[in-house]
Amino acid sequence: MAGLSSSPSSFTISPNSERLRQFIRASDTLARLGGDEFALLQGGVVQPGDVEMMSDKLLAAFTEPFDLVGQHRHRRLSGGWR
Repeated sequence: MAGLSSSPSSFTISPNSERLRQFIRASDTLARLGGDEFALLQGGVVQPGDVEMMSDKLLAAFTEPFDLVGQHRHRRLSGGWR
């Protein structure tokens, strides 16, 4: 795990981003803002329901536990939509 700090959140950054990447489309942009904060910019949004559908998928994805050094850990996902 070279290059990672020893803080507990450091071990979850990669799994968080990998889980987020499962749901983004080619027209979307995923950026790490810092720490364990990410921003998702959705391209091609036609109606408000498009954003709601994506948010539902992301919230559901984070209900599954992460395997963190042999232990199952749950992460919470929160977000803001504009």
